[in-house]
Amino acid sequence: MASKENLEQIVKGHVLYAMGAGLIPVPGLDVTGVTLVQLDMLKKIAQEYEADFSEHQLKAILAALGSNIFAKIGANSGWLVPAFGQTVSQLTMSALSGALTYAISQVYIKYLEDGKLFDFDTQKYKDFFNEQFEKGKEFVKNLGKKTETDKDPVEKLKELSDLKEKGAISEEEYNKMKEKLFASL
Repeated sequence: MASKENLEQIVKGHVLYAMGAGLIPVPGLDVTGVTLVQLDMLKKIAQEYEADFSEHQLKAILAALGSNIFAKIGANSGWLVPAFGQTVSQLTMSALSGALTYAISQVYIKYLEDGKLFDFDTQKYKDFFNEQFEKGKEFVKNLGKKTETDKDPVEKLKELSDLKEKGAISEEEYNKMKEKLFASL
């Protein structure tokens, strides 16, 4: 079974790469870059599940190309407006590329876990993809925000020490939390 932590790292890394590829200032080249990132991500997800990627390759290619056609149409219409339109178009393409990459990853993970794609029920597929696309937009929006797990271990240790000194946690609780912190490194 695939490791949830490994899958999250694969998805997050490829969402960031897709966003970077979405910033390529050459129409068409941006879509090609994003497609290649998505295909690499799908291959790595398949490897995590120990699935034969070649069996799923056609579906992966279609999913990646289909999403990018949508992104290209929506984002590249700004290329017609000099300077400002191009900048907005690039930023839009970057954000859309990240959100679409996230959505594709979630659909593919569900496919690998279920062994089927909703019995090919098109409406369920569309609904699930749209739901994941919305989650992808939130995922992209929150990428730069620090979470509790992103904090520097030294900073976390200082916080634990402060809590112990203030009497908020006991010596035993402090030691357990400290061991857990060190184990997570």
